[in-house]
Amino acid sequence: MSDPSNVTRIDHEGRELYLIGTAHISQQSVEEVRSTILSLRPDTVCVELDTTRHAGLIDDSAWRRLDIEKAIREGRVVFMLAGLALSAYQKKMGDKLGVRPGAELLSALHAAKEVGAEVVLADRDVQITLKRAWRGLSAREKAQLLGVVSVPFDKNPELDVELTAERVEQLKNNKTMSDLLAEMASAFPGIKRPLIDERDLYLISKLREAAGQRVVGVVGAGHVPGMVANLNTPVDRKELETLPPPTVRQRVLPFLIPCVMLIALAAGYFGHSLPFFLHLLYAWALSTSTLGFLLALVARAKPLTLLGVAVFAPFLTLVPGKQLGRLAGLLELRQGAPSDADKRAVRDDILSFRGLYANRFTRIALVSVLASFGGTLGSWVGASWVLLALL
Repeated sequence: MSDPSNVTRIDHEGRELYLIGTAHISQQSVEEVRSTILSLRPDTVCVELDTTRHAGLIDDSAWRRLDIEKAIREGRVVFMLAGLALSAYQKKMGDKLGVRPGAELLSALHAAKEVGAEVVLADRDVQITLKRAWRGLSAREKAQLLGVVSVPFDKNPELDVELTAERVEQLKNNKTMSDLLAEMASAFPGIKRPLIDERDLYLISKLREAAGQRVVGVVGAGHVPGMVANLNTPVDRKELETLPPPTVRQRVLPFLIPCVMLIALAAGYFGHSLPFFLHLLYAWALSTSTLGFLLALVARAKPLTLLGVAVFAPFLTLVPGKQLGRLAGLLELRQGAPSDADKRAVRDDILSFRGLYANRFTRIALVSVLASFGGTLGSWVGASWVLLALL
């Protein structure tokens, strides 16, 4: 059987639960998972997958389902890019070691089929996890995190580490993993709970409820201590599957600048001369159009997109909901949709500046994100300019 240090046995209510702690790019984990399942012949195998990741793991044509237009219209381009970036980084590390990311989970699925065990996809939907993680971050943490992941991996010294099979196996050590999680919690206090702690609860609840006398769970080594610690903790999975309601600040903030600007413009119109009112309009239009235009230009938007951003930025930045990013993304999409080759190459191209801009899929997403950011930045600059002029 596998290395016993990576397998944790739990006796729970007269049943045998086994947790296999893995690394997602470890050939040793692939072999450990297979040998453990074949040896134990469990009734059920729970794997750290949700339906989306499971489909991507077993279906090589999953890239065909990448829908940039839907992501733009639903305002979740950032989440889509984050998921692709994480997947790309895992692929890069796996390529160094000759191991497909998630190969140990695929091994678990195959071994479960061989022994006739039921398979349970035990993880929470990845989109819910990403959204809960993003909502839990403060503005400072969001800016800090974007600063790390916005640099392509080939230019990012924080992610450019020498990777060896030995180093990967060290990561499965409880002490090493605890140190890494503590470091992450220190750098991003708001992100550890949704990414790690909540999923520990979700995974252990699925394991407890799995059918049969003997159950095996195949999870990342970082989840094992938390799952064991929460063995008897009641878990409300419905609560963990929903987005928490936005705070008062989160609800109010998108309307703050539009309201301030409308009040300021009304004060300028009724309390000052027409030339002064036109000056306020000029300050707002120039700020939003210029910064929206410049950031879209950085993303190498096409001329029609740049024109649309420049013309509509003063209006769309008064409407909450990242409307300028939607407009820019859809205009860019209409001038050339990504090909199947672009979609296939996304996980490679997102790793470098050259690929990021050469791939139409990632470049359209970048145009949408940067135009939205430029419009938001321009609205803050414009509102400040207008208020200073009034005061």
